[in-house]
Amino acid sequence: MKSLKSESGFIAVDMLIVAAVLMASVALWSSAERLLAAQQQNFCRTAAVFLAQGELNELEYAVENNLFTDLTDEQMNYNNQDFTVQKKITEKETEYLLSVKVLWHYEDSLQTQEQERIIFKR
Repeated sequence: MKSLKSESGFIAVDMLIVAAVLMASVALWSSAERLLAAQQQNFCRTAAVFLAQGELNELEYAVENNLFTDLTDEQMNYNNQDFTVQKKITEKETEYLLSVKVLWHYEDSLQTQEQERIIFKR
């Protein structure tokens, strides 16, 4: 079995190489974990943006065609991520203000994506 120190009293070069490889592996692993976490966060935000746009399109269609639309909060699950969609229509004198708020939890914090659209009365 080799000693950790060479004959001159310094740490052996092969032990330094092993230590460097181990440290590089740890750094690579932690970077990969951070990258995956950022990728998951980006996925959730992108899904929320598209979900809000789709819900706004449905609200706009319902208002323009005088259709009844359900404004109760909806729970949705997409790719094992739970989203809550809150919709609101505010009628003003010459316009409607449509708003959609998408909520989800990511790493124990509440995230939101809000979008609004104004459509004018005919």
